[in-house]
Amino acid sequence: DGTPVDDFDVCKSDMIIVADFISKDEITSATDIRFLLEEDYIDYIEHQGLYDVKHTILPYDAQNKDVIWTSSDEEVATVEDSGILKIHKTGDVVITATLDSGASRSITIHSVDEDIPVFSTISTDKDVYEMNMGGIDQIHVSREPLKSRYTSFSFISDNPEVVKVDDNTGTLSSIAPGKATITVSAIYFDYESDAEYEYKTTCEVIVNEPKPEPGVVVTYRPTEGTGQTWQRGSKDSVVFIYKRSVDDEETINHLKGLKVDGEEISETVYTKEAGSAIITIKPEYLETLTLGKHSVEPVFDDGEVVSTYFAVVRKQEDDKEEEDTEEETSEEASSEENITEEITTENKTSEELTTEGKSESENEDTSEGKNKKSETTTQDKKSNAKTGDENAVLIAFILGLLGLTGIVYIVRRKIGK
Repeated sequence: DGTPVDDFDVCKSDMIIVADFISKDEITSATDIRFLLEEDYIDYIEHQGLYDVKHTILPYDAQNKDVIWTSSDEEVATVEDSGILKIHKTGDVVITATLDSGASRSITIHSVDEDIPVFSTISTDKDVYEMNMGGIDQIHVSREPLKSRYTSFSFISDNPEVVKVDDNTGTLSSIAPGKATITVSAIYFDYESDAEYEYKTTCEVIVNEPKPEPGVVVTYRPTEGTGQTWQRGSKDSVVFIYKRSVDDEETINHLKGLKVDGEEISETVYTKEAGSAIITIKPEYLETLTLGKHSVEPVFDDGEVVSTYFAVVRKQEDDKEEEDTEEETSEEASSEENITEEITTENKTSEELTTEGKSESENEDTSEGKNKKSETTTQDKKSNAKTGDENAVLIAFILGLLGLTGIVYIVRRKIGK
């Protein structure tokens, strides 16, 4: 059905199996084989004379995984093609696996007929494993005591995108730069007492950043997205693609952040994915930006970065509303100018009328004033004339009286002499 199957997949329903045939020259042969342990003890009576040699063949995608298994003493144990031992008696035996490429691995088995204690602790040969990109390593597990019983080991990576671990043998495969913690568990189940014993330990794996060859300058350039515009109110995102000048498949692994207008933004407002490096800025963040041009600069942990840009523009409805507003404002302004002109004209007319009214009033007042002044002058003249006549009579009377008094005085004096 188009889904690859492994050797141990079980067919539970009707399936269509498609085989791709390749030439002998195209076959990839295995180059390495790893064992979980280099030495082990077994109570062959308790295990009913069976022992499974846990192993991993590399590379995982090899088409030719043929293994030749041999036993150093077939009287003690023989081995099948799958790596299953049949132990016949007590004793020590070395089991060797050899690939077509010539690579081989061996394990020493101590077959005993005695009560072996359950392990008490487990540990790894290293606390920290340091690897380069695409590297292979292996976790070597030891238990205390060495001569002890166990059922199985398991290995789990908390970050398989950085490091994958083979559950059979603890073989590590580095995928991308970063860190991962591997949890190792050893389990023993006692069927007689129904008791389960489990011990765990952890180790850390660090995958280093790939280093460019000496003299090679690493640069990151935008290949898509430069100069695009984003319209306010849109639900679309803004997408940029950045490409590395060397080892472009490593671009995404070196991307550590994103700056907009020189300020690093939160990883919650954008996403990043492989394919060179695809950076998608979410619309809810774009909505917070001002209108105009904005710079974008991804943050890489090596090399030189060429920045890019985009622009935020108004949505068309806003432009239309603004145009309508401008037209309305223009019409209102024109109307206001007309009203102002009318008011000005009316004010001028009113002022003219007022001026004319004042002028006529002033003229009337002036004429009336003149008339009144003339009448007053005439009356004053008349009054003055009248007053003058009365004064003349009075003066004449006084003079006459004085004259008469003088005459009387003179006569009396003469009579007196």
